Amino acid sequence: PKGKSSAHNARIISKKHFFKLHVTGAKNEKVVAYRPANERYRKEAVSYAYHHMYKKHNPKYKITWNLYKENPSYCSKYVYLAYWRGTHHKAVKQRPGFWFISPHKMQTYFVKKPKDVASVRY
Repeated sequence: PKGKSSAHNARIISKKHFFKLHVTGAKNEKVVAYRPANERYRKEAVSYAYHHMYKKHNPKYKITWNLYKENPSYCSKYVYLAYWRGTHHKAVKQRPGFWFISPHKMQTYFVKKPKDVASVRY
């Protein structure tokens, strides 16, 4: 999201640009993006995120505990819901209805061990 606004501001940017904007820390710190090993699940999640969340709803940005309500949303919740709804509950584990999806624990939410698909060192 752009700044701390609650506006409808989901957008598509490259991994490189995302890491440049959002990654801070010590030099040589490794940041990793995880995805299910099953390619079909990745495609289904991308399709759901793009067509249903981005194009249709573009939820407002706000960190909330109401996990299964799409709007408002935040970065890691957006990813979780794309896998949850896009794969019909096959790729990620169900969490309680009031739950915060931590970006640093994303790899623990997948049903099967995820694949490291992108990593950047700073």
